[in-house]
Amino acid sequence: MHPPASVELVNLSVRPTVEETQIVATLKNTSRRSVRTKGSVILYDRGGTAIRELPVPDVPVLPESEREVVVPVAPVLPSGDRSTALPAGDYRVELRLDVGQPALIVGETPLKLGDPPPGNARVQR
Repeated sequence: MHPPASVELVNLSVRPTVEETQIVATLKNTSRRSVRTKGSVILYDRGGTAIRELPVPDVPVLPESEREVVVPVAPVLPSGDRSTALPAGDYRVELRLDVGQPALIVGETPLKLGDPPPGNARVQR
């Protein structure tokens, strides 16, 4: 029989990078067994409407360790392709994670997306 999983969400944050905005969930596994992540990140607009649902990557969290799980939510697209970009504004991010415990791990954090700086625009020739 496997020992029970004991995983907690110790931090949920937003990490902007040059290429994209990422949601970073830091998980701490205090048990003596590995677990795998599955779940989703749901973005809500100011009115509370779910506008995007993204899968959490299936990654291992080793026994007695911490791991960051990264979910890209908004690409920075200086080329002008806005097909997958989110408009500037305030959002609420909800993480729902299943690691094999009796209850889901749930967390939320605010997300503020601004307009890209004008220097990032590319000129097409």
